[in-house]
Amino acid sequence: MLSPRPWSTTNVLGHVLFIVSWWVRGTTGYTIAAGSWKLNARKQSEGSSAYIANVLTKHRDDLIIWYEMDTVLAVINWANIADNIRGRGYACNQGPGQSPALPYSGLNSKGPKNGVHALLVCARGSGFSFDAGPKSCCTARGKPNKNVLVQTVHVQVNCKVVELMILGVNFDTHDGEKAEQIELLLREVRRQQADASRQGHLFQAILVGDINDRIVLKTDARLDVEVAYMRPWTHMRKVVSLTNRSQAILRHLLVTNHGRRELLSWDVKYFDDTAVGGVSVRHPSRTFCDAFFLQTDWWRESQRDPEPVTYKYTPWDQLVASDIVDDIANVASSTGRNLHNLNESRDSDDGWAVSFAELERALRVRGRATNSLDPTSMPSFFMMSDHIPKTKFQVEDAQTYLNSNMKKDPVYLSFGWLDSVGFLRPKLSGNLGFDMVFLDFETDFGVRGGDHAFTHARLYLMPAGAVRKNFLGQWVWAIGGGAAVLGLLVCGMCKHSRRCWRRSNTD
Repeated sequence: MLSPRPWSTTNVLGHVLFIVSWWVRGTTGYTIAAGSWKLNARKQSEGSSAYIANVLTKHRDDLIIWYEMDTVLAVINWANIADNIRGRGYACNQGPGQSPALPYSGLNSKGPKNGVHALLVCARGSGFSFDAGPKSCCTARGKPNKNVLVQTVHVQVNCKVVELMILGVNFDTHDGEKAEQIELLLREVRRQQADASRQGHLFQAILVGDINDRIVLKTDARLDVEVAYMRPWTHMRKVVSLTNRSQAILRHLLVTNHGRRELLSWDVKYFDDTAVGGVSVRHPSRTFCDAFFLQTDWWRESQRDPEPVTYKYTPWDQLVASDIVDDIANVASSTGRNLHNLNESRDSDDGWAVSFAELERALRVRGRATNSLDPTSMPSFFMMSDHIPKTKFQVEDAQTYLNSNMKKDPVYLSFGWLDSVGFLRPKLSGNLGFDMVFLDFETDFGVRGGDHAFTHARLYLMPAGAVRKNFLGQWVWAIGGGAAVLGLLVCGMCKHSRRCWRRSNTD
C-alpha cells in the first residue's frame, strides 16, 4: 500500500491555501450584507425571492441579514429566500424548533392586526454562531406590528469574541409612541452590552429595517401648500397638501443628486430650521441618531450623493392596467411553493411583490411599454390611492398630503429614507479592538411591491487600525504573505526531492 509523499503538490497547495485564508481572515475582518423590505401583507413571487437572494449573496459576504416586515401568515415568503441562500453554502438561523419568523397579533385603531416579521441571519464558514431564534421587544402601544426583533450572533475578531446584536426595527409612525420605542430599544441595547462585558466579550449592534424618519417640509418660497378642512366624524380636520407646482419642484429634488443632498438636510434627524407654517421641529430620532450611525450619516460625513428615497412610492399594481395585474397574479400563484391556500392567494387584495423582470415580461406579452413603472415619474411619486396620513380619508394622490407631528402640525413630507441600515456608534459600543464601516447602500428597484422600496447595504467588521478603504493593499499583503509561505514550502519540497533523488541514485 502506497503512502502519500510528504511534500506532494496537493499537500503543498493545501498548506498554502489554509495558511493564506487564515491570515487574510485575521487581518481583513468580515463583510456583512444586510437588506430589508416591508411587504404590507404582499406575497412574494419566486422571481422576487430569487432576485433578493442573488443580491444578498452577490459578493459572497461572510454574514447575511435579511429583515422582512409584515408578511402574511398564510405565506412564508422568507423561506424561499432562505432556501436560495442556503443553496449557496450558507447556514441560517433556521432548523428544527428554530425559526427566524415571529408572528404578531392584536388590535389597533383600524381593527385586527395579524402578520409576521422575519429576521433571517445566514453565515458562511465556521466563524459565526447563533443564539436561539429572534426575540421580540420594544412594541409600541396598541401597535402589535411596531416592534423590534433581536437576534444574537457571535464571531471572533483578533482572537476576541464579538457579540453582534442584530436588530430588525419597525418603528411607529407617531412621534410619541416612537420615542417610547427608542427609549426601550436603547435600554435593551445597554442591558445586552452589559451582559457581553461581564462575559469578556466585545459588543456591537447592527440595525436594519423601518425607522420611520421622514423629510420635513421647511419654509421655502419654492414650495407652497394648500389647506383644506375635512370632517371625518363630528369635528373638522385640517389637511395640508402640495400644490401642482410644488409637486413638480419636489420631484426634481427627489430625482437629482444635488436635490437629494438638499433633501437630506431636511431629514428629521438633521433638520435645524423652521417647518412649513412656522413650526419648530424637535424629533425623537435626534436621540436615536446620537446612538446609531446610519447610511444617511455616512452620506453626510463622506459627502456622498444620497440614494433615492426608500418611501413612499405608488405600488406597481396601481401603475399598470388591471389585465397585467391579473396576469402576474395567475403566473405567480401557479408557481409559488409556499402558498398554503392557492385560491386564497389568488383572491387576496394585498397583491404581489414581484421582480421587475417578471413585470417587464408580462408587459411585453401584452405589447406594452415599461414607462409606467419608472420610479422617477410623477405618477410613481404622487398618484397612490391610499389614506391621508393619520386619517381615514381615502384619496388618489396620497403622497401630496403632509404627515403630522406629535402636536398634529402637518410638517412631514410623505417621503424619506425610512428603510435603513446602521450600527452602534463607537462612543456607545465601547468596541475596543475592532471597527465597523459602510461599504455601500442601495435603494433597489429590481423588485416591486407596495410603497416601500427594497434596500440593502454592505458593512465591514474589521480589527481596529486595519486599512478601511484600500482593499487592494490588503489583498496585496495577503497574496505577498501567501507567496512567501508558498516559496518556503516549495523550497522545502525541492530540497526534499533532491535528497530523495540523490538517495535513490546511491542505493
